[in-house]
Amino acid sequence: MARGTIRLREEYAECRLVGRHQWRRSGRFELDGADLGATYRCGACGTRATFAWNVWSGEMGHKPSYEYPEGYLRTGKGKATRADMRQAAVRVVVGRIGGKRRRAA
Repeated sequence: MARGTIRLREEYAECRLVGRHQWRRSGRFELDGADLGATYRCGACGTRATFAWNVWSGEMGHKPSYEYPEGYLRTGKGKATRADMRQAAVRVVVGRIGGKRRRAA
């Protein structure tokens, strides 16, 4: 993938930069057999994730399922690596702060 070609919306930059979401539970916990489930929403980008844990072991019952907001995922333009997406996020943040750089002390 050629670097410098990814366009990333500003509201998605922090999640892509840090590689983590700011999860907040968006609803009640639900018990389904031996699974405790809950849906979470990222306060920064709006991604939703559904998690489930086994009530006996505490282990995740299955991989979380995700719903991404429009434009969060790169589709139809070739595969981008995490490094590509992180670099795009850095460019967004640098643009947001006006390209100002701190000088070393």
